[in-house]
Amino acid sequence: YAQAKVEAEKILSKAATKGLVIGANPRLFAFFGPGLVMNEHFAIGNFLNDALNKKEIALNGSPLTTRSYLYPTDLVTWILNILMNPVNQILHVGSENAISMAKLAETINMLTNNDGVKISNPHSEVNHYVPSTTKTRQIYGVDETVSLEQGLVRWIKFLEKTN
Repeated sequence: YAQAKVEAEKILSKAATKGLVIGANPRLFAFFGPGLVMNEHFAIGNFLNDALNKKEIALNGSPLTTRSYLYPTDLVTWILNILMNPVNQILHVGSENAISMAKLAETINMLTNNDGVKISNPHSEVNHYVPSTTKTRQIYGVDETVSLEQGLVRWIKFLEKTN
């Protein structure tokens, strides 16, 4: 998957340099909110699913692993700006506000008045998946307008209305 993304970037860059296309190939990071699958490989969705079903939030990886999440309204704003004025550069789309999995689980637990968090593999390998969006923000004047906590509250309200 990663190799295919890099190859696609190379192909697009060569075509743009030759004047064959006008386009951008933004690198998308992690997102959260309405529409995200809540029972697959997305920790934030799984955590919220557990909490809303009044189960202990199951944290199966390292509690020190970090991620960041961008809310869909910000994602759409960023993508529309990129589509309106594509540049032949690597553009990261996502949030720079890192959060550990432990803190994320605790935050969701608190927002849902749930019964707790269970950490299964506390000594799992730690990884970090947070973009640097400085270039994207400078070129397009975009920013993150919905914080993680605000977005979680919105998502919870959305799920309560639709269920």
